[in-house]
Amino acid sequence: MPHLIKTPLTFVCVASLLAGSVQCAESKKENYFGSPEPERSSNPALDESKNTAVIPMSKLEDGGFDWIQRHQQILALEKTVKPKVVLIGDSITHFWGGDPAGHIQNGPEAWEKTFGNRPVLNLGFAWDRTQNVLWRLDHGELDNIRPKVAVINLGMNNFIATENARANTPDEVAQGILAVCTRIRSKSFQTRIVVMGVFPRGDAANSETRAPIKALNALLAKALAGKPGILFLDIGSQFLAQDGGLDKSLMVDDTHPNEQGYAIWGEALIKAGILKE
Repeated sequence: MPHLIKTPLTFVCVASLLAGSVQCAESKKENYFGSPEPERSSNPALDESKNTAVIPMSKLEDGGFDWIQRHQQILALEKTVKPKVVLIGDSITHFWGGDPAGHIQNGPEAWEKTFGNRPVLNLGFAWDRTQNVLWRLDHGELDNIRPKVAVINLGMNNFIATENARANTPDEVAQGILAVCTRIRSKSFQTRIVVMGVFPRGDAANSETRAPIKALNALLAKALAGKPGILFLDIGSQFLAQDGGLDKSLMVDDTHPNEQGYAIWGEALIKAGILKE
């Protein structure tokens, strides 16, 4: 009968066959029939078989700040501050301004002009994807507050593949953003949600970054049309020059607004009427 000898690093299979006896050495990366097994990463953010955009995950990338510390700062602030508005997103939100103060602030004047004395919390985290926001919401953010408005600006980083996370498709990212909306609604049913269309990225009109963002925004516009208590607000065209390239006077780089760019975002929120008392 076949028998199995197990050593710490190697399995040795000895089998009797009609033609004789065959001995086959197996490494950890091979199965018992000698063919290589596919590599399996322990990082769920790299899983191609699932929509990683809807699987809550903590920090995946180094955004130049202490991710857990910022999360803890938000939890502490929510015990003392009762914000009327929260902004939820990635570095574009993080770098605007407000509390908790970010290590980069590209639009503090626009922040002050937009929100004035209103109590507002900035739940933006540089390099966050939808799965990171879902983790934060599942670990206390928004548990102790009931804001009137939650503004979501999220999804751009999901299109970026790194060694820590795979890139998502527009449909996967849309599902991730909708999952964030569901989380917010489950925690604070009366909160009005504003989903921003993802801002354009890439200097030129034909930049490879434009197509997935355009597709995502179209999916969100369709999915959110007519949803009670949710507004889809796409202002991306206001960041473009006549030739379709980014208006450099409004951006720090090919992604992040400067003071003038944030002023456009702030004015859009004011015109939408969501900041009224």
